[in-house]
Amino acid sequence: MPTKYNGHILADCELDKRAAFKIRLTQAHIAGDEDRDEWNQENAADAKQTVLVVDDDNEVRGLVAKGLRMRGYTILTAANGLQALQLTECHPGRIDALVTDVNMPYLGGPEVANRLTAIRPQLKVLYMSGCVPEGRDVTELVALGSVLLRKPFTLNELCRKLQEALDHKDDGEVLVQRQG
Repeated sequence: MPTKYNGHILADCELDKRAAFKIRLTQAHIAGDEDRDEWNQENAADAKQTVLVVDDDNEVRGLVAKGLRMRGYTILTAANGLQALQLTECHPGRIDALVTDVNMPYLGGPEVANRLTAIRPQLKVLYMSGCVPEGRDVTELVALGSVLLRKPFTLNELCRKLQEALDHKDDGEVLVQRQG
């Protein structure tokens, strides 16, 4: 997978010790002026919602949170599904959307979304995934009425899909980003 995205794997291992691997991927698309212009002040004015970002990868979670914060969203973050459940139960304010990775340890994105929407039924869900198992239909992985964004993605793609999730009426349809 790293070579598919023009990246590399760094391995640190010693005999009879644990091995550590880091996967470095280069950015697939650097936003140019044309992408920046797509997100105008009208869109930024609408971005007053609170978004819970859940991803077990610190870098991904941090970049998503930072990008959405720059676009005017109020951001809550959790490193895993259990933290997301605790944070949601303790947070006194509204949470408009959940942006979560599909594949995470302990509680995967779909299970997190099911539990959180039971607590907060108005919650909209945007799934992020770089890896959907071969031969598996994404509708099996995500709850009805949610949106799936495939990694890697740009900030503009993330914001468009998040707005799509926030605007989506729950009619049982799963919205999936098509790879061009």
